[in-house]
Amino acid sequence: MTKYNNCTSFLFNSNSGLCTPGAYINEKQPLPSSEEGDFFQSFYCDTSKGFSVKAYLNTTACLVVLAKKTYAAADNDCQSRGAYLMSVKTVEQLNFFVNLTGSRSAWIGCDDINQEGKFVWKDNGQMMTNSERVNLFAVGEPNDVGGDEDCVIFYTGNRGILDTQCTGRHVYVCEMPYR
Repeated sequence: MTKYNNCTSFLFNSNSGLCTPGAYINEKQPLPSSEEGDFFQSFYCDTSKGFSVKAYLNTTACLVVLAKKTYAAADNDCQSRGAYLMSVKTVEQLNFFVNLTGSRSAWIGCDDINQEGKFVWKDNGQMMTNSERVNLFAVGEPNDVGGDEDCVIFYTGNRGILDTQCTGRHVYVCEMPYR
């Protein structure tokens, strides 16, 4: 039997009986097709830094909820833990996020600091899609009141996310990438 170090996934083809180590799978790589076999992936969550596996409906993630900080301080703290501010790209993930934070206002890993109106996700550096914008932002948001609302929070008084000044202090959630 061959030993594979750091094998976090494998593919089993029941027709041939072959078991093949898989590559690290993420959102950018499609899962193998059913013709290729059944895909199995382990999930590692580094609990030594306060993280734990959290699940809500179809979402499972390695997260830690932390006390109030400014956006920059929260972002730096997540990065120092090998993580990023949690991205909330679907209504399901937003509900998960609200459940995690206990409905308190909290930073979301998205901002338009570099270019006004171009919101970028912290987890992958991609720009927020129009669909995400329509589905996630509360009515009338983003509005850039005062011309300096570049960061994004969930706020308990709204049914959605909104842009706000980055200097406020809010709780935040760090998400560790799949390993």
